[in-house]
Amino acid sequence: MLVFDEAALINLLNSLPMKKCTAFAASCCERMVPNYRAFSVWEGWGDPALLRTALDSVWSFLAGQTFPRSQVQKILQACEAITPDMDDFSSVFRSTALYAAIGVAYTVEYCLDPQSQLIAYVAGGAVEALSQYLSVVADPETQVHTTNPIFETWIDQSPLIQTELQYQKRDLEVLQTCKVVDLSLIDQLRQSSSMAGLQPFLRGMVKGAN
Repeated sequence: MLVFDEAALINLLNSLPMKKCTAFAASCCERMVPNYRAFSVWEGWGDPALLRTALDSVWSFLAGQTFPRSQVQKILQACEAITPDMDDFSSVFRSTALYAAIGVAYTVEYCLDPQSQLIAYVAGGAVEALSQYLSVVADPETQVHTTNPIFETWIDQSPLIQTELQYQKRDLEVLQTCKVVDLSLIDQLRQSSSMAGLQPFLRGMVKGAN
């Protein structure tokens, strides 16, 4: 069973060039952004197009476009404005939307201030978002109750969590072995991640514009 190890991840990220770390975070975010869109449709709140544009800016940066400090700061302000407060919403997608918005913001911020901890937050958030989602939709008990160690273990071992960790492991292995982050690699990461994750629209959990 794979587990998320933040310390080990940070050590690995410290050994990688900045653009490889950015590509890893962007790939994680690509799997999370559809969750924010589902939340927005469900709650009628938020701006999924803005979040999409913010992540696209990161991919464009990886492809060679400039990413001025002023643009980064503007995007960070916009992401903060569309990050949901967990206390204000009841949708099952609220936690996944929160981590999607935070993940994109941290990835953008990393482009300005490359600290490995930011990327670790993105990857850890991708896992935690799914864990919180499962803790709601898969909990066998509907009443308020104490923590169930068996259920928590099941969440950690669930295909959804394990698949996310497998994607992260695979992406890191690819980035470790590749010479540069070129257009071919960017396309590979984007295409692969765009079909992975929770995918509320593709799985028919939410209907709406996608």
